Amino acid sequence: MDGQGTMRILTRLWMLALGVVAISVLYLAKVLFLPLAFAVLFAFLLAPLVGRLERFRLPRTLAALVVILAFATLLCCAGWILFTQLVGIANDLPTYRDNISQKIAAIHAPSDSAFSRAEREVERLSEELGMATSSDPPSLESDRNRRKPVGTTPELPVQVKDVSHSTGRLGQLGGVLEPLTTALLSVVFTFFVLLQREDLRNRLIRLSGDRNVTLITQTMDDASSRVGRYFRLQLLVNTVYGCIIFLVLYSIGLPHALLFAVTASVLRFVPYVGWIGAALLPTALSLAVFHGWEKSLLIAGTFLCLEVVTGNYAEPRIYGRHTGLSSLAILIAAAFWTLVWGPVGLVLSVPITVCLVVIGRHVPALEFLMVMLGDKPAIPQWMCFYQRLLARDTAEASEILDSALRKQPLEEAFDSVLVPALVMSEDDRQHNDLDESTVRFIREAARELIEEAAFRADGEAENPEHVSLLTAQTGGSAGAV
Repeated sequence: MDGQGTMRILTRLWMLALGVVAISVLYLAKVLFLPLAFAVLFAFLLAPLVGRLERFRLPRTLAALVVILAFATLLCCAGWILFTQLVGIANDLPTYRDNISQKIAAIHAPSDSAFSRAEREVERLSEELGMATSSDPPSLESDRNRRKPVGTTPELPVQVKDVSHSTGRLGQLGGVLEPLTTALLSVVFTFFVLLQREDLRNRLIRLSGDRNVTLITQTMDDASSRVGRYFRLQLLVNTVYGCIIFLVLYSIGLPHALLFAVTASVLRFVPYVGWIGAALLPTALSLAVFHGWEKSLLIAGTFLCLEVVTGNYAEPRIYGRHTGLSSLAILIAAAFWTLVWGPVGLVLSVPITVCLVVIGRHVPALEFLMVMLGDKPAIPQWMCFYQRLLARDTAEASEILDSALRKQPLEEAFDSVLVPALVMSEDDRQHNDLDESTVRFIREAARELIEEAAFRADGEAENPEHVSLLTAQTGGSAGAV
């Protein structure tokens, strides 16, 4: 192994070790990095508002305070309205007591289905089998229990009471203290990031070196525009989602339809699981409000179908096109950041991954991030075509060629896909990287695909002489393999 190969391997090992250390630090110090991530995210969203206030001759400190206080007030008002509405729903539940009782009775009522009869028969056989395996008569068993002290038989166990010390109110506040600390630190970090964003940018440029001014500037601008575009698109998608939910719930006649629609729009900012929480409350309320099960199933089915269409069709095409992330990368990022930072990491997964892809796009040493997470093809189309021929998958190779023919004319498709693939196959043959059977298969498959593509091209079938000439010219390359 030459020195250049050794250095490449050492560099990759160093990057791997650095990645493991970074992940460990993010996990262990999430109390610090989680509010910092929120602060950077809020800074992306609130910095334009601060800039607009500064244009009105308002000092930056005051402008940042006004924007943060307005944003916090908006969140508090939304939370208070949601709380009062939920209290109103709880107060309305006694009016539906009869309907709830009927459905509970219907659930617990004995069923006459085949499954219920089989279940009852199994329970009866189990009871009979338990009685048959008892070796002593009931009278003897009662005498023995009478003679033995408490705690010596399983029938007369000693009751043990847990007298451990209570954790007290401080222990009960432990679960509330961490999110409050995260929220407080997020507000403080957001204020200072908005206040000193130019200074932080200049320090980052200084750390990267004087020669990387252009690179760092392009990276930060690209990340800022992509993250901002992602949140605008997400707001648009979730608003449309909430409007559809409102129309469905309002047409069904469910009370508080607007509340559930707004809740659905907000909870959908949590990827993959937010819609489940949004669907639970209206479905549960419909069970209490409506007689029968049809409308409850309709509400649950509406949420499910709408999420399937939105999550699997609309969002991958909208977000992937404007953020540069593949659908699989979004799923992997959600799982990874949830593992590192818990449920809050699920909310931050897409923006953080967008930033990582942007860094991989602009920094050559981190290009693997863009290859793994980006939406761009990992290899050129002609290389993918050649790889499929090497794998003897003619069907997929034909699909790749058809895809090229749909985007460009016949001659250009052959020049961009077929010719480079055949040139590479000839190079591999000369270096003895291909055996004779593979060479023969590539030659025959290439000739068949050339003839088939030429005759299927629009307008080419009307000119047989042109088809024969084109096939002979391109087929010569296949014959050279």
